[in-house]
Amino acid sequence: TTAGNAIQQLQLIVSSLTEAANIDEALMQDHVEVIDIAALLSEYVNNSQLKHSGEKLSYYGEKSGVYVKANDIRIVQLLDKLKDNALDFRKEDSEISFQLDTDQHQQAIISVKNEGETIPQQILELLFQGMISQRAARSGAPHLGIGLYVAHHIAEFHQAELKIANRRDKQGVEVVLILPLINASD
Repeated sequence: TTAGNAIQQLQLIVSSLTEAANIDEALMQDHVEVIDIAALLSEYVNNSQLKHSGEKLSYYGEKSGVYVKANDIRIVQLLDKLKDNALDFRKEDSEISFQLDTDQHQQAIISVKNEGETIPQQILELLFQGMISQRAARSGAPHLGIGLYVAHHIAEFHQAELKIANRRDKQGVEVVLILPLINASD
């Protein structure tokens, strides 16, 4: 029914607004510890592939041995936001890739890429601010751009950087999370 759908839409909006409003307070109560981000990502992508059996989700990178200080539950929450975004914007039957690299600056670089529409530059600059959304709601869920707002706050909590850009090959969008590495011996 239309009324049923409208109520469901409202519930989704309220729950995402509540999540956004409470994210900073919730983060203040969170603890960080040394986690293996490679193992977490590898398992996350495997689980996501099972959950979205009709999609192509791939992981590229080490399967273990890359350490960061983080709250694993929050990192998964952040990855969920990036995955949902990538799914909403993807070209049908295209791959969503998660890639983990490390660089000489002692950083873990996680990229989430999809194939599909690119985003106009002026919108890119505003995307983490909360109520901006650049999408026709393909999933039927209302989109207020809150997912990226929450992801951005989780990244800040981890002293991490979150960037979103059109792919260099112009085939879609790439979101990059950069986390400081730590030595397992630290």
